Amino acid sequence: MRRWSLLLLAAVFLAACGVYVSSTSGTFFFSFSTGWDGWETQATDLEIAGGSIHWSITLTNDKAFDGSSSLRFDLDNQNGDGKIWIEKPFAVKPHRTYRVSVEYALSPVLAWDELDTFQLITAALPAAPRSSADLAGYTFDPKANGPPAPAGSQWATKRFQFTVASGSSSSLYVVVGMWGVWDAPLSMWVDSVKVDLQET
Repeated sequence: MRRWSLLLLAAVFLAACGVYVSSTSGTFFFSFSTGWDGWETQATDLEIAGGSIHWSITLTNDKAFDGSSSLRFDLDNQNGDGKIWIEKPFAVKPHRTYRVSVEYALSPVLAWDELDTFQLITAALPAAPRSSADLAGYTFDPKANGPPAPAGSQWATKRFQFTVASGSSSSLYVVVGMWGVWDAPLSMWVDSVKVDLQET
């Protein structure tokens, strides 16, 4: 009995930390109202003149689609080539195929009809991406992949679906981010991320 109690406590602790131990199918929701929910930040292609361009992904209460907080992405894209993103691993069974749906609320700094300065990065991958090559084929027009923003709204819902083979991996990585196109400061907010993971 004591052993099972300890195992249950460990499972509850890991779930609270955003680590999914044995859930290989299900729907997971992240509003960032109580923190990062296990998501981590990454970036690539930041080099410029012997240095690096500035970027940040921060938890902010500037605005929110759900709850009181969201994630703000800032990329001072002076080299015209920066990529920044958040990622989170989800536990899966090796050598299986999964249908992964990713949905989130997006709010850009620019007007919706001016969004040609960056592309959205959205992906479900069997390994954590660490280069632009890993993200090739996973960039999207921020004006597409979802209904238009309601009149006067700062937020629009984006929806994506992927079919992913896990291979030998026991994790699938969901990725949401920004791929800079123009050499200008770029910003956006992301909130209410929903991931639906189903074995096929």
